[in-house]
Amino acid sequence: MKKLSEFEGMVIKLLYNDTVQHNKPHVHVYYGEYEASIGIDGEMLAGSLPIKQLKMIIGWLAYSNPTPRIIKTPYIV
Repeated sequence: MKKLSEFEGMVIKLLYNDTVQHNKPHVHVYYGEYEASIGIDGEMLAGSLPIKQLKMIIGWLAYSNPTPRIIKTPYIV
């Protein structure tokens, strides 16, 4: 797994050819005892994160992705 970024106690990693569990582009996020797989469109695919960290990751994904996309955040106000 390649580490893409690390900030605010979170580590974001990318595993190439990881299509067994999730058949869409995604990153793995580690924060303390939390682990989550989040699609590059912001969809939570597996695991969990505190809401504050999830918002930061969604912002990071939007900023880091050179192709503009709609970020799915139906559960964040």
